[in-house]
Amino acid sequence: MLWSFMGAAGFLVAWSVALLLATRRARRTLVLDVVLRRQHYVQACAQLSVFVYWGWYWREVYDAALLIAAQLVFAYAFDMLLTWSRRERYTFGFGPFPIIFSINLFLWFKAEWFYWQFLMIAIGFAAKELLRWEKNGRSAHIFNPSSFRELYT
Repeated sequence: MLWSFMGAAGFLVAWSVALLLATRRARRTLVLDVVLRRQHYVQACAQLSVFVYWGWYWREVYDAALLIAAQLVFAYAFDMLLTWSRRERYTFGFGPFPIIFSINLFLWFKAEWFYWQFLMIAIGFAAKELLRWEKNGRSAHIFNPSSFRELYT
């Protein structure tokens, strides 16, 4: 599992450095907007209550709490880097919580295969960012990122 974390961290650090250099070279200004959408934090609270209940009866859920937290950190970093690689504004909110919680409600990889968990998250967030359409004059993602993983798992 250590190699999964080291690989994910190395990938994110390399991407961060590349983005920093490209941003400075192009003299771009990256903006972080904080938008707390009700649908995201309500869904996250509902899913968290399922984890709490489930963990009460099966302790492995509580043991996986740090792994889920690490996936949240990876999701935020990956989403932020991908968004800033394509445009100047990143919307920070509770969006990754329902995605990561949904993934973990349905699928856990064993320690030796844990890198697949990070890959699944990366593909889901890449689909959210890259597969888009115009909806009411705004660019919107087509697929729900937590459901998109079902297509390839």
